[in-house]
Amino acid sequence: MTKKEMVKKIMNKKAQFACVTYSKTCKTKKGAPIVTKVTRARNIRIGADYNSIKAVQELKGTTNTEDTAKENAGLVGAMKFVAYPYLIENEKNGKEYVRINTNKNSKFDTRYFIAGNEVSKEEVLDYLYASEKNHRGDVPVVMNIGLDSILELH
Repeated sequence: MTKKEMVKKIMNKKAQFACVTYSKTCKTKKGAPIVTKVTRARNIRIGADYNSIKAVQELKGTTNTEDTAKENAGLVGAMKFVAYPYLIENEKNGKEYVRINTNKNSKFDTRYFIAGNEVSKEEVLDYLYASEKNHRGDVPVVMNIGLDSILELH
């Protein structure tokens, strides 16, 4: 699927619940094989207006979108909205991301691959840096997924 087709599909799904499958190459220790992680996120919402999310408002101690917006500094780093609140872009490297909102019903199924062969998480744990491991099982309220890493969106 081309980038243009993916953006069109995202814009058609905006503010709807969806399922997205994406992949990334994991950061591994020196001498380790290349590990690819493929994740299927279910029951996520395309487009996240960070300031209107109830969990964010509770975290910031605010009660409405306007007060929360005053507390937040906006997007961090060189990020800017291309299509608010669905697509953002890194101004430094031009990479675009879809912004998604998770909830208590969101489910993530992750599979690991070495040289194209599926392996268990336990088999790759020793190869991965700590930053690649989610020991707590935390799910962020808002996630940015690179358009180039999306395999499927439905």
